[in-house]
Amino acid sequence: MNPSEYETMYRVEERYWWYRGMRRIARRAAPGLFRLAAGERLLDVGCGTGANLADMAPPGGDVRGVGLDLSFEGLRFCRRRNLSRLVLGNAEELPFRSGVFSGVSCRDVLGHVVDDARALCEIARVARSGAPVYLTVAALRAFAGDQDAATHVLRRYSAQDLRRKAEAAGLSAGRSGYANFFISPAIFAVRRLRALLLPKREPAVVRSEFHLAPGLLNAPLTALLCFEAELLGLIRFPFGASALFYGFKRWDKIPLAHMNHSLTRS
Repeated sequence: MNPSEYETMYRVEERYWWYRGMRRIARRAAPGLFRLAAGERLLDVGCGTGANLADMAPPGGDVRGVGLDLSFEGLRFCRRRNLSRLVLGNAEELPFRSGVFSGVSCRDVLGHVVDDARALCEIARVARSGAPVYLTVAALRAFAGDQDAATHVLRRYSAQDLRRKAEAAGLSAGRSGYANFFISPAIFAVRRLRALLLPKREPAVVRSEFHLAPGLLNAPLTALLCFEAELLGLIRFPFGASALFYGFKRWDKIPLAHMNHSLTRS
């Protein structure tokens, strides 16, 4: 992610429609992450500036939330949210012992990782057997745009791709599918128009769409995404700008390539 994007994320993450709606979707799609017992550990892989982690494990609460990010800048903003259990690290080589977390979240990170299969194996490794795991990614190449360049997205996924990779890593699926369905036609149209009308720019100077203040549209868009969250249990959306997976760590499938690797960690 371009460094300036962390400041933008921190400024808008609590009120911007997309962030607020996706947090509501997480509560509906991954209820196990919000029902952990006092003293249990929850890991947010790629925690960014910390709003998602604070939502799952509020500062001063009973659940011990741990945030990991590759960016020191992101963790600096996490500190400003009064989050204290923070680790600078790589999703492809998590610096934790095996089976220590009772829940793991990894939202919109896998598409930025060079070896997403290894990152998923690491997520499965550090989760205890039966622990809930929640994943979200940017979906479908048709929705690619400047947002991808600004946040360094390497790939987009279909819901089937995400589920297949998660299951190969040792996770059993409870729910998988798409989100951002109702707004996806508008996202597609805006990104195609921008690509046609604006000159191509270097990735380092591209700004994300979160710089575009929605103004009076922020509340209606938030309500629309929250309404979509309520429908998740009733409807499987055929497409969307985001894909999600909610599952559990399987006790009977630990990737052998990572089993020996994990024994060296303290």
